[in-house]
Amino acid sequence: MPKDSIKSFADLGQHLGRPQPAAPLGPSSSAGKCRMCGGPTKPGYDICYGCSQKRPPRGGPGPPGRPKLPEGYLNKGYADEKGNMWPELITTQARQVAEALSSSQMKTAAIRRFFGKARFIESLLDSKGGDFDAVRAEIIALEPAAEDSVKRQVSPPLFIEFIKANTKWAAQSAANFALFIKHFQYVVAYFPRE
Repeated sequence: MPKDSIKSFADLGQHLGRPQPAAPLGPSSSAGKCRMCGGPTKPGYDICYGCSQKRPPRGGPGPPGRPKLPEGYLNKGYADEKGNMWPELITTQARQVAEALSSSQMKTAAIRRFFGKARFIESLLDSKGGDFDAVRAEIIALEPAAEDSVKRQVSPPLFIEFIKANTKWAAQSAANFALFIKHFQYVVAYFPRE
């Protein structure tokens, strides 16, 4: 091909001996049959609507399944019979919870905001002279606050599961509430920075 006949990038590629790109999957000038399944297409398209919906989204397929809380999470509560916190609530399970919430698109600001609410309840308990019954309702109120956060799309649905699993134990006693605060603090500490 003579140099003076090069009028486009495609002509340049052909002149340099490079292979031409495949036809795009979007609109085309031919109408009729889908080139993937043979079904009918709208005029100007070479694949049908059904085949266009079967293709993986751009960026590839997402993670397999939705993130979950760790297997057996809080089945034994926060502590052993002596009141010692289970080590996995400080390390492995705290990290797994943080990773699951983060991969569910929870933002650092949202989890820190809720941790702040829990710390406020802790200070309220101190100001009431340790009267746990005076703050029990505030602990339980974290559940509807989490649900509202999910409805407003500030937090993922997994966050409700996390809060409910924790308030079940934290609302039982002042000792459990203190262990909840510690565990929540470790979850926040393991939460990835944005």
